[in-house]
Amino acid sequence: MSGRRWAGCGALCRLLPALMVVAGSILVAQGAERAEFETWSVDPHTTGVLLADHRAPVVEVRLEFPVGRWSDWARAAGAVEAFRIQRFDPERRLLRQSDELAVDLRLSVGGRHALLWASALSRDLDRLRELIVEVLGNRDLDRAQVTRWSREAKIGWSSNQKLPGFVVERLAHERCLAEGDPRLDGWREPRKLQRNVTALLETRDEILRRPGRLIALAGDVDRAAAERFASGLLPAPLEDAPTDSLGLQAADCRAGEGEESAALRGLTQSTLAWARPALTLDDPRYPAFLIADHVLAGHFRSRLYDALRHDGGETYGVNSSADADPVPGVYRVRTFTRAGNEAVVTRKVRSALTRFAAEGIAERERAEAVSFLLGRLAFREQSPGDRMARYLSERRQGLEPGGFARLRERAAALSLDEVNAFIAEFYHPDSFVPIRVVPR
Repeated sequence: MSGRRWAGCGALCRLLPALMVVAGSILVAQGAERAEFETWSVDPHTTGVLLADHRAPVVEVRLEFPVGRWSDWARAAGAVEAFRIQRFDPERRLLRQSDELAVDLRLSVGGRHALLWASALSRDLDRLRELIVEVLGNRDLDRAQVTRWSREAKIGWSSNQKLPGFVVERLAHERCLAEGDPRLDGWREPRKLQRNVTALLETRDEILRRPGRLIALAGDVDRAAAERFASGLLPAPLEDAPTDSLGLQAADCRAGEGEESAALRGLTQSTLAWARPALTLDDPRYPAFLIADHVLAGHFRSRLYDALRHDGGETYGVNSSADADPVPGVYRVRTFTRAGNEAVVTRKVRSALTRFAAEGIAERERAEAVSFLLGRLAFREQSPGDRMARYLSERRQGLEPGGFARLRERAAALSLDEVNAFIAEFYHPDSFVPIRVVPR
């Protein structure tokens, strides 16, 4: 549940809380008519999930495997490229089949999971299944595709070193995460990719057979068709799968040990951030954080937006981001300003944080934040695919279905005193590390 939000939509923002409340009310009113999730056991190590919704003739399929890029084994075995390369053969036959069917099929690997995502017209569900079987069984891998990915990664890495937004994020994560934490990989020079086809196939086959698999369908499909689709779709699971070590360590930004900074050529602006350890979703303080973060940096009239744009024209934008990981990641507040104005912005941010921690927020701010949090729920579940994506994300985070909505409901139930007690503890300016990327 990581997110980055830039605020800057003018007068419309003042209408959004009311609009969101209305939309949320509509969603609640329709709740009784909405389809519920159905689950069944495809085999002892594979779960089937169905969200039937027949309003549009489209089906989305998600196959999820419990191996991600944070796994020590996955990193050593080249699991990311082994999983993604399945749809590439030297003749591009599988890609042509996708095009002919008008199927959108993607393969990705997250921190703790590998995902095959596909969508098609419901009338083509059987043909989509045949295509997925071919992809997962593909043994004619296009080794040249790994070379292309490697070149793209090197070009991307070189380009990113010139982007102040990337560099400030890299500095924040390097400061706060321990050496060896796999979450640092995204901010480091790309590793050498596995190109040996035999090794790629062995790794891919193990990923597909790891216990804890999930086959999910959402959209215009009934239970009988979903069970037929899932039956025999995947190879026999491993009976004895090894336990992966993720190597995640709680963030420690070492506040009080000075700032992190870098200088880049060609800049006319400076990018600034303030970083500290984030909260995990199961932290009892997380609902209060949702309200506090919105008031501080989440909208056009937030505290920092007032301090930095409306009261001095120091910037055009402010945002906040929080990693939502199984152990604490990094929370950061970011902005930018003209070169040479860094000291002014730093002073204003520290002053705003000091006041925020000392005085807390007003009841009006709390109520507006609640309206935003509850109203936003309606916009997050507009299609069966949206609902399924949220269901799977909650499952990965160890939450029950509807867990994200309940976090917002818990936030709404907090009193002003409870929110302000959290703010006093969490937002003291001395808890944050300053990060600067300035012109050279």
